[in-house]
Amino acid sequence: MTNRSVIHDTFVIERTYAASPSTVFAAFASEKAMSVWGDTGDIAQAPPATGPAEFDLRVGGHERFGVNHEGVSNTYDALYYDIVPDQRLVYPGTQKAILHKWHKR
Repeated sequence: MTNRSVIHDTFVIERTYAASPSTVFAAFASEKAMSVWGDTGDIAQAPPATGPAEFDLRVGGHERFGVNHEGVSNTYDALYYDIVPDQRLVYPGTQKAILHKWHKR
């Protein structure tokens, strides 16, 4: 029998944008703005596996959503730990994908 283990780790993503911190913060703090990121026109909204969809931008609030794309259901769930308006958002999240059909190659 194969021994299996899960390794959990932490990483930080830092980006530099050609925009002011307040403009970038506003983009992350807007549910409407975030809903169009990565939308290729063939992505369908779906209920997330972790609970109802929500965008609750406050310390202790959740960002949670689900989408279907090419036979795969994706769920994203994050918890806001720290918010400093126009400066910083700290929110670890998890993403889960479930394949619903096989694609022939």
